[in-house]
Amino acid sequence: MILTKSEFKTEFGFKNLSSVSNLLKAKKIIETPDGLIDLNNKKNKKWIESRKKQLQKDDDKKGQKKSTPEDEIKEGNLDLDIQHQRLKERLAKNALLDLKLAKENKEVIETEVLNRVIAIIFDSLFRQLSDLPGLYADDILNIVLAGEGAREKVIAFLTDKILTSLKSALEIAEKQSKKYYE
Repeated sequence: MILTKSEFKTEFGFKNLSSVSNLLKAKKIIETPDGLIDLNNKKNKKWIESRKKQLQKDDDKKGQKKSTPEDEIKEGNLDLDIQHQRLKERLAKNALLDLKLAKENKEVIETEVLNRVIAIIFDSLFRQLSDLPGLYADDILNIVLAGEGAREKVIAFLTDKILTSLKSALEIAEKQSKKYYE
């Protein structure tokens, strides 16, 4: 079998081509006139057997050695799925830190607080709008009995009262929400 230098490098566990070039310079292996490496060459076979034994010893040592995840990353032996999982964990931690900073800078509101504020707004608004007909029935009746343009006057009157109720509900909710952040 004949290999290129690059294929030889990969086949026998070298990290770069300079290691293969050094073997050639030291005449530990021989290349063909066209720059390829013949694995069937007698001298190359002898070196290959020696290299395979060395690689086997290295593999045996790696099996016995307990390596840390950091060592595995440095050696490039860590499975891509594990690297991906660690990356996801780091991104999640960063996202939580960003959220914590945003909360400290009062750029975000907690969901629980927001839900309470919304409930306060709707409760207040519902009460005020429910009371509206009873509170203003006499005023509406007087507008209607006054005669001309009664429809427009009633619409304007109700619109004003509803908007006032909405503003009031929002003010109450704003006061309530400030309690949580002061």
